[in-house]
Amino acid sequence: MQEIIAKYSLRITFKPNVEDPSRIFKSMASLIESFKSFDSLMAKSINSKIATKQVLEDIEKGSLVTRLIDVITIDNQEIAGASFTDENIANYVNGCRNSVIQQLSTEVKPYALVQDLRKNIESVAEQSGIQKAVTFSPPDPMLLARNVNDIAGSIQPLNEEEHVYYTDDTHNAEVKKREQIELTQIEEAITDKSISNTIHLFLLIRRPDFLGDTKWEFKHDKQTIYAKIADGTWLSSFKSGNVDLHPGDSIEVDLLEIAKYDKNGQVINKTSEVVKVHDIIHNTAPSAEEFL
Repeated sequence: MQEIIAKYSLRITFKPNVEDPSRIFKSMASLIESFKSFDSLMAKSINSKIATKQVLEDIEKGSLVTRLIDVITIDNQEIAGASFTDENIANYVNGCRNSVIQQLSTEVKPYALVQDLRKNIESVAEQSGIQKAVTFSPPDPMLLARNVNDIAGSIQPLNEEEHVYYTDDTHNAEVKKREQIELTQIEEAITDKSISNTIHLFLLIRRPDFLGDTKWEFKHDKQTIYAKIADGTWLSSFKSGNVDLHPGDSIEVDLLEIAKYDKNGQVINKTSEVVKVHDIIHNTAPSAEEFL
């Protein structure tokens, strides 16, 4: 087992006696989680067997500074034959972080931002020697867009006088504040084909929506399904209290499933929607008393 270390720090500057200080700490916590996810995505673009973990090295006073260690773990048996060095990997991951920070400073539209970032990551892979050492594949655009969104969203609670800075062995840059990406725009841009299918089945209710029009949680065999109920007549009756539901009940439904694919036939997104509720199947499992 091989471990590669890539150190970096995140700093948030703020004025003394700042109001609502929890914003600063929430922003830092969110940044730490966002960069952790980003590092994992970058490592898996080298090889799916590579794992990452985050270690806290130090916290400094004054401005809020968090020093982090990204530990990249490689099982040499799983990726035998690869010719990369520790420096190749560390340079690649650090370079990718720097690329996403640079892209956040641009004013380009969301889809262009993600496309440009993927190209920059490929360039970093080539410059760091990773592209020659392994069968490199740039990260999935939707996963990348979500990671960029997480980083951008982490900075939103900060005001105009508060700033975030990123530092590693070779880079030092401000992480600029910008609007989050509308993920549906990315999805629409990369969708090549959409396939829909309506199936008739029974769904075990795990978590209903009592408040609004959000998704219900169902169980089908071993699969968890999240779906809105689009049967307006049944839904109105349910909200009016005319539908009697108990723990363990199921519903017989027509379920519409829509899968979107990119030009390589890879699933981009999959959604489910209950278009018709036919019946309620009440739970008839024997009570504990019946076994006594």
